[in-house]
Amino acid sequence: MGCGDAASTTTSAVTPEPTAPTAMASSDAPLGAGTHCFSADVTVGGETMQEVVKMTVDSMGTVEGMISVAEVSGPEDPGLNSFNAVLEGQTLTVHMWNGLNKGDDPWDWDVSSSRLNDGTNTFQAVDCATVDSRFPSSEAAAATPAAAPSAPSRSTTASASAAPSTTPTPSNVPESEVMRFQPSDLTGGPTASDVVPVEVTNFETIPVQFPRGSDRATFSTSITEIEAHSYELQARAGQLMEIDMSAEDDVSYFSVYAPTGVVMVREALGSVAIQLPMDGVYYVGVHTYGTNDRYTLTVRIR
Repeated sequence: MGCGDAASTTTSAVTPEPTAPTAMASSDAPLGAGTHCFSADVTVGGETMQEVVKMTVDSMGTVEGMISVAEVSGPEDPGLNSFNAVLEGQTLTVHMWNGLNKGDDPWDWDVSSSRLNDGTNTFQAVDCATVDSRFPSSEAAAATPAAAPSAPSRSTTASASAAPSTTPTPSNVPESEVMRFQPSDLTGGPTASDVVPVEVTNFETIPVQFPRGSDRATFSTSITEIEAHSYELQARAGQLMEIDMSAEDDVSYFSVYAPTGVVMVREALGSVAIQLPMDGVYYVGVHTYGTNDRYTLTVRIR
């Protein structure tokens, strides 16, 4: 699997086992603390493009990095992926946040001061100054959420600030349909234990991973009255989360939980859009009041 690849989304997102990377020559110097950049020409769908990896290594071998797949237009571009990793010798154990979303299945890259091999492509070290333009600043994505509009049918939200917002919505979704929260709204409120029916005994957590080059993932599956599905994804303050769900029997609903665990949207069916107030892992939980229902859920982040 290449640096920027992501697993296709099905009822459970599974990252295929990557091909073991080719070992570097023993004469390559190990990767030390600091910021490092690597570049390779990769071919995707018959098109050749430059893929760039930028990572920062601390003195303990903890790594944070980003991957720019082709040219990107801004910090929310789906071609800009982030990861964290642990470096031990020349092995980099990587947890990908593809499309700025969490990936739970790690894989190993082989890295030195001069090269990086991700099991598919070999990247050469480059001067970070020559590729900095490939990694747009995310400072403009700071959140200034305001009042939430009326919630969708059969849903409730945590209380939101009454102040109007002057921040433009980074989407084609009408302003009047976007829910907004202050971080302070998402403490001390109802949590999943106040929402999920007591009949639920089976909980399944599903990491949301976007297909390469996409900012959305769709899940279609069945659910019973004793099940709850929790879709988890990493996102940043200021991004827009759009969720759409339909159910065959109209007896299944989704709820949205903030990184604090507080309910943002409660038992909705249909579409909602939320401007996110904080960095962290968000959860979209699905449960049903029927004995056996089937639903289709689409999650989009931009």
